[in-house]
Amino acid sequence: MINPREITRILHEEIKLFVEQTTVLHAPEVTPANLTPEEKLARELANHPLPPDGGIADVIEEVFWASMLTEEGRPCRPRLLYVSRQESIFMRQAVHRLATPVPITRASLRKLTPAQGRLGYLTWDCVSGIPEITGVQGREGGDPPRFMITAPMTGALNINWMLTRLVTLRAGRIERRSLNLKPEMIRALLHVSTLIGGGSQPVYLNRAILTIANEGHGGAVWIMQKGAMPDSNVHIGYKVASGQPLEVKTEGDYEFFVRSIGHLAAVDGAVVVDQDIRVLGFGAFIKIPETPKLVNTISEDNKEEQIFSSHLGGGRHRSAVEFCAHFAPAAAIVVSEDGRISIFWSVNNETLFHAPATIVGVPNAGYYSEQIFI
Repeated sequence: MINPREITRILHEEIKLFVEQTTVLHAPEVTPANLTPEEKLARELANHPLPPDGGIADVIEEVFWASMLTEEGRPCRPRLLYVSRQESIFMRQAVHRLATPVPITRASLRKLTPAQGRLGYLTWDCVSGIPEITGVQGREGGDPPRFMITAPMTGALNINWMLTRLVTLRAGRIERRSLNLKPEMIRALLHVSTLIGGGSQPVYLNRAILTIANEGHGGAVWIMQKGAMPDSNVHIGYKVASGQPLEVKTEGDYEFFVRSIGHLAAVDGAVVVDQDIRVLGFGAFIKIPETPKLVNTISEDNKEEQIFSSHLGGGRHRSAVEFCAHFAPAAAIVVSEDGRISIFWSVNNETLFHAPATIVGVPNAGYYSEQIFI
C-alpha cells in the first residue's frame, strides 16, 4: 500500500527546498537576487503551477495502481502532465484535446495510456473538482518543466517539477531529492574530464545522464579521449557524422543538445562521445572476453576492494569495464533501469575503477565526488 497524501506532503517540502537551494531558476534580470525564499517560491509556483493537493494525491494513487496493469499484454506506463485547459489551447505541441474529459482512474489510464506513445503524455487538470484526462500530447524535444507524475516501471513513480525529479517511489520506498543525494554529478564529470586529459566539456553530460535516469530505460555513455576513434573491437550500430564540439550559445541550445544525447541511450547499446562532446555514434557494443577483469571498486563507505567485472552487474557494466580498459584513459557512465548511476574509469589498461555515483570520496586515482543526486 502507498500513502498518497503523505507523498503529496513530502512533495511540497521538496519543492520548497528545491527553490531555496537553487541560486537562480531564471536569468538574473528575471529573478532579482533580493527575493526572499517565500517570494521565490510564489514566483515559481505562479510560473509553474501545481494542482490542488487532493488532486495530486488522487493521481498518485491511480497512476501507481495503473502501473500494475496491462492492456493487451502491454505494461501500463502512464505519463501524466498537468496543463490547464486554457493553456493547452495555445500550446504549440500536437495536443488532441478531448471533447469530454475523462476522470482519472486506473481503468481509464489502462485504456488511454497506449495513446500517449512511449514519450508523450496524457494531459490533465482539476477544473471540474476531480482529476480528469483532458487530452493526449505529443512530444517535441525534452520533457517540459511542468508538473509530471509518471510510472516508469511496475509499482514505481517519478514526480517531476521544473525539469527535476523531486520524489521517487521504488519498491515501496520513498526517495527524496533533498535527503537522498545531492546534485553533484557535474563535479564528478569534471574529475572524469581531468582524468581523460580534457577541459570541462564533459560536465555538459549532466543533463543527459539525468535524462536517462528519468526515462527509466537505463543506458550508458562512453567517453573517449579527443582524437581517439573506436576500432574493430567496438561495433557502432548508428554512426554519427563528425561535427563541431559543443558550443553552448543559449540555454535552449544546451538543453536540446545534452538531453538529446540522453534520448540516444534509449537505443540498445551505448552512446559514444569524445571529451569535446562530439557524438561518435550510438547503439554501440564492445567485445567482452570470457575472462572477466579485476576492477578496483569503491563502496559507499569509501572502502576499496578488487572484484571481477562479472560481479558488477549485467552487460552494460561489463561493457563499460571493457571499454575503459581498451581505450584507457577513458570513462563510462552506466544508468540502471532503477535509476542507479555507476561511474567507470581507467588510468591505464590494467588499472580500472568503478564506483556508484553516491560515494562521498574516492581514494587513489585522484578522483573526488560528493553525494550525487540521480
